[in-house]
Amino acid sequence: MAVTMRVSEQTREQINGLADELGAKSADETIRRLIDEHWWNAAIAETRRYFTENPSDEDAELDELNAWTDADPSDT
Repeated sequence: MAVTMRVSEQTREQINGLADELGAKSADETIRRLIDEHWWNAAIAETRRYFTENPSDEDAELDELNAWTDADPSDT
């Protein structure tokens, strides 16, 4: 279901410009990509904040990540 959203002409032009840049097929796709990017940026910022406040947790997380990436797939 499509709905109308009021934006200024300048905002509409910016969205259309971003659509071209991103190769998006519509304003909807452009906005969804921007929302996704915002979500990921917020998640990364929160993760960095957490590990800044809890550095020992970061070491444990990196150890676990290394164990997974160094694992031999034939062991499964």
